[in-house]
This record gives sequence, structure tokens and C-alpha cells, in this order.
Amino acid sequence: MEGDARCVQVGETGMRALLRAYPKTIREQSETEEACRLLLPVSWLYFATGKEQDRAMLYRLVQDMEAFRHPSGAYLEWDSDYSAACSKTEGGECSLLAQNGDPVADLLYSNNWVPLGLMQAYFVTRDPLFYQLFLSHAKFLAAAQLHSPNPILNGAWARGYDVEMGQVFGLPNDVGWGPWAIESGWTVAEIAAGLLSGVMKDQLTAFYHSQPQTEPM
Repeated sequence: MEGDARCVQVGETGMRALLRAYPKTIREQSETEEACRLLLPVSWLYFATGKEQDRAMLYRLVQDMEAFRHPSGAYLEWDSDYSAACSKTEGGECSLLAQNGDPVADLLYSNNWVPLGLMQAYFVTRDPLFYQLFLSHAKFLAAAQLHSPNPILNGAWARGYDVEMGQVFGLPNDVGWGPWAIESGWTVAEIAAGLLSGVMKDQLTAFYHSQPQTEPM
């Protein structure tokens, strides 16, 4: 269906509805999560439409994320009004955020999407800013990667990470995810794919040489 304008129209309609609500979207885990996860689809939205408003939205997202960025390169959990569905819950899955300002990074719902998002933003804009942010974040991910004699844990990333203590992090009231719970398909895969896209920057850039042209069918 590549080149079919109907596909772009459906996706654009959905994204427009979401972006009209931003930043007051219906959150699951945190405000940080929403911004981190929007990087990838907004990058693709701009690539598909070429519209200046979509490019501007991409830069707004990155600017908003600066408020959550720690010197380590991680994006800390933050939710201005604690309105996320999983905020401070008990007896179920809980957000990692106990209090705004805690040095906690979520690698299951937030930071895991950042490498892919930043690299896609770079590919569609060619702005070195996004690549520099990617490198900063990749440095954090390298520090947070687990090193263990246990092959099940070695080389993976746990859900939560305290960026100041340099340790895996969990909350006692989160019965959905233990501190050492690892999602190979929802954390490790996304991070690895994002990091690989950075490693292959020069090879992949050629595939984003221009805005795709769509024609009605």
C-alpha cells in the first residue's frame, strides 16, 4: 500500500486527534512516557506529510523532554498532575513514579522508545541535534545495561533504574512488575533496534532522502 494516499490520510487523522490533546493526553504511566512514545510516530508523520506543523511538533516534543532529561542522558519519570492511570496504584501495575523529581528512569514504557524515536527524527530532518541526543541517551543505556553471570539477565535492561544510585529500581506496591522483571520484546528489542539504527546511521540515511509522494487510488 506504499504510495496510497488513503493510508496517509487515516494515519494523519488519528495523529491529529492525539496531538490536539497533547500534552493532556490520557496517560498510562507518566507524562514522560507519552512524550517518549510520541517521538517515533510524529517523526513518521512528518516524513509522510512533509508539513511544517508536524516538523514543529517534533521539535516541541524534544523541547518538552528536556525538562525530564537527567545529566546521565536518561529521561526521568514525571507527571505534572499525577493523572496517569497507573499513578500510585496498589494491588496492580503501578507507575514507577512515586514523586516528581525522583531520579528514576522507566525502560519498559519510556526510555526504551527513545533511541528509535531520536534516530527516526534524525533521519527525517537530518538535524544533528537529534543524533547528539541519541548519543547522550545511548551512553545512559550502556551504563544501565545489566552485567550478570546469569545468561537470562546478562545484557538486558530491567524495567526501572535509579540513575543516581546506578541500581535497578522497583516500587513495593507494584505487583505487576518486580524489580528484576524483564520484557525481552518490549524493552530489550526496542532498545537494541534503536541502538542499531544509530550504529547504522550512514547506511540507513539513504532511505530517507526525500519525502514520499502519495497518490490517490
